[in-house]
Amino acid sequence: AEDWSASNFLLDHLAFAGNTEVKVAPAAAGEISSSGAKRRAKREVSARLVVPPAPMAPKTTMATVTHYITAEEKDGKVHKLTIKTDWVLHDTPYCECFHMREQMTIEACAEGAVVTKGFGLIFSQRTFVKSMIESASLATQKKNVQPFIEFLQKRGGAESDGAAFEEPEDIEVTRVVDADIKAFDLSKEADLLFAEDWSASNFLLDHLAFVGATEVTVAPACAGEISSAGGKRRAKREISARLLVPPAPMAPKTTMATITQYITAEKKDGKVHKLIVKTDWVLLDTPYCDSFYMREQMTILVSPKGATVTKGFGLIFTKRTFVKSIIESTSLATQKKNSEPFVEFLQSRGAGRGPPRAPSLGDDASTTAASSRQALPSLLSTRTISSMSLGSPKADAGRVVVEVWELQRRLTLFHTTWQAPFLPHDGEKQWRWVDKEYRTHPWAVESLEASGDSETPALKLPWHLRQRQGGTGWEVQSTPSSDADGWAYGVDLYQSDELWYANPTWFHCRRRLWRIELQDATANGLSTLECMSPRSLRRRSGAKMLMAFLMMMLLLVVTAGWWMYSPASSSVLLLADTAAAFHAAASPLTGAWCPADAPSCVALR
Repeated sequence: AEDWSASNFLLDHLAFAGNTEVKVAPAAAGEISSSGAKRRAKREVSARLVVPPAPMAPKTTMATVTHYITAEEKDGKVHKLTIKTDWVLHDTPYCECFHMREQMTIEACAEGAVVTKGFGLIFSQRTFVKSMIESASLATQKKNVQPFIEFLQKRGGAESDGAAFEEPEDIEVTRVVDADIKAFDLSKEADLLFAEDWSASNFLLDHLAFVGATEVTVAPACAGEISSAGGKRRAKREISARLLVPPAPMAPKTTMATITQYITAEKKDGKVHKLIVKTDWVLLDTPYCDSFYMREQMTILVSPKGATVTKGFGLIFTKRTFVKSIIESTSLATQKKNSEPFVEFLQSRGAGRGPPRAPSLGDDASTTAASSRQALPSLLSTRTISSMSLGSPKADAGRVVVEVWELQRRLTLFHTTWQAPFLPHDGEKQWRWVDKEYRTHPWAVESLEASGDSETPALKLPWHLRQRQGGTGWEVQSTPSSDADGWAYGVDLYQSDELWYANPTWFHCRRRLWRIELQDATANGLSTLECMSPRSLRRRSGAKMLMAFLMMMLLLVVTAGWWMYSPASSSVLLLADTAAAFHAAASPLTGAWCPADAPSCVALR
């Protein structure tokens, strides 16, 4: 039709996808034609399109959409429709380098119609982000396939559950939560989740606030995004929020994210007995965020005690990246760290209590060590030796656990030989065997070279400590971020546990933790460790000598000042007498005069 103000499926689909400011250019002469059994048309549309979340990309962009339409008739009816569409974006990064062409064919069949659709990118100039544009376009096209089919089926009058979206497929996940939640009212929580207005409290939004998310904005539910069919209810909701980022090299403290949640509730005997929530987390401001996104899958089942919750996650990489292993290990560590607070949150919600204390991204081993050190003032009044623990005085008096870090570097990423830290800024880390604060261990051997070459902790134990009976000596301790040999790898020698990974690729530094159990022969435990350290004794005696030298110098300065400037000083009187005699001898020549009772005046002259 020349007038496209009437509804047609191309315009209706633009509105269905959330696009606005749609304007159709009038058909020019010759742009609608007929020849035999074919009809052809060209129509130009301008619209503001919704842009999928991507780094540096705006939320919307103006676009010119050009349709080339061909209809073929058979027996007086159209049996084939071919539509080629050029999409030219105007406001997105690198939009001047390419445009997209879609080709869709709809053919009549006995059941209705068969639809095929494909797309390609046409680059008008070279760009170094070509592969990124291709991968992002492919991901967006695949994501929009099912909603497009649902739209056509609904327009054709076919029965469906009314959902205008495709639920994401199941992926292989790593399970991080498996817990029972008492008194959790699943039906009530499901009603809140399927409400069109999410201003009311539901546990998904409340959990975002619990973990410190800010700037939370919930997009309005579009047509078909909340549906019901049989014993199932389905919903899709999109949220924009600013999330806290765990400490990591080059990572910002916060990032904007798009959170898409696919919710399914299954009823049994009129009540919800199963709730499935699949969540896609797309980060927008972190390094390499364009290479992957995270999918969480959570299932809540009604149980006699209340509910059983299982939760897992997986990473979906949209393109190759050399930091894939780092992203995987960091994500796993973060998920494990947040699993317990998540369970506590659900338990508090089920019990009707307020939310528990939110997890802190800054908590790490150094914080734990600091809290334990407060209980040992006698040891820490001078200097921490290492991380130590003392057994119960009654059950295991004199038991001492000593931990020491081993630090190493390699020259380049291509070297497989590791050695003691050697860079100028490494400082005390060059000893290789250090305490929790990465300072030279007080029990270290005398030589830096000997300490750096030793393959086991090069420490000389104080006289009153010895290995416990039945003990195994120094042992390597595994950590959540270490490999099979106990090594954890990082960009530099950081103290925070969050910055270490189990894969050595792309890292220059590594560390591992050693531990030994000792017996204190004096049975006084930790209070004697520091004072018995040979290194600490040497430092203490050196400090005493320095203090004595400074006190002696101060005494000399004070004495000299008093001796030189005191009025009663014999040296001043002697100086006055000498000057008076000189004056008496010189006065006949100079005619100078000074009172005889003013020797100080003569002295000054």
